[in-house]
Amino acid sequence: MRFNTSFLKTGVIAAALVLGTSVAKADTMTFTGSTSGSFTGGGTSDQTLSYNSGSFNNTTSNSGYLAIGGNGANFGTFTLNTGNATFTNDPFSLMITFTNPTGINNGQSSTFSALVQGSVTAPADGGATVVFSPSSRGYTFDNGVLTGSFTLNLNNVSITPGQTASVTGYIQETSVAATPEPNSLMLLGTGLVSAAGMMARRRKAMTA
Repeated sequence: MRFNTSFLKTGVIAAALVLGTSVAKADTMTFTGSTSGSFTGGGTSDQTLSYNSGSFNNTTSNSGYLAIGGNGANFGTFTLNTGNATFTNDPFSLMITFTNPTGINNGQSSTFSALVQGSVTAPADGGATVVFSPSSRGYTFDNGVLTGSFTLNLNNVSITPGQTASVTGYIQETSVAATPEPNSLMLLGTGLVSAAGMMARRRKAMTA
C-alpha cells in the first residue's frame, strides 16, 4: 500500500524555514582585547629589547576580515635599543586576552587568554627578528547569541636598532551564525511531530 508523504515533507520544510530565519550569517563582528608579553629565556633579549603591551577594539569587514596593526590598535610593540646584542632563539611569550567575543572554547565566559610563543634572533644588520610559531591559531566560541569560529594570525616582527615596531596580524572569521532561539527550536520540534502524527493517522485510515 503506497501512502502520500506530502504532509511529512511540508512539516519538515516549514520547520526548516522557521529555524532558518533565526540562523543567519553575521557579516560583521567586533573583537576586543589586550596583550602582554615577557622574555622567558633569561638571555640577552630582555637587556636590549623591550616589549610594550597593546590593545585592540575593531570590527571585521563584511567578509569577516580584520587587520590589526594600525590606527592605534595592535598586539603590542617592540623597542630595540642601540648597541650590540646577541639573540639566539631567545624565547618570548605573547599573551592575547580576548574580552569579546565571549564564550571562546576552553575559556572563561567573559575573557579568554591565548598564549603564543615566539623566538628572537639577530639578523646580519644588527637588528632583531621575532618569529611566532605557530603563527596561526583557530578558535571557536558560543556566547549564547552568536556561535562561530575564527583564526588569529600573527606576522613576524623585524626591528632595527633604535626603532620601535608594532606586532601586527589579522583575524579571519571562518563561520559565524546567530544562535537559534528556544522558540525556534520548539517550533522545529512541533512541526516535525505534527507532520509525523498526520502521516500516521493518514496511513492508519488508508489501511483500515
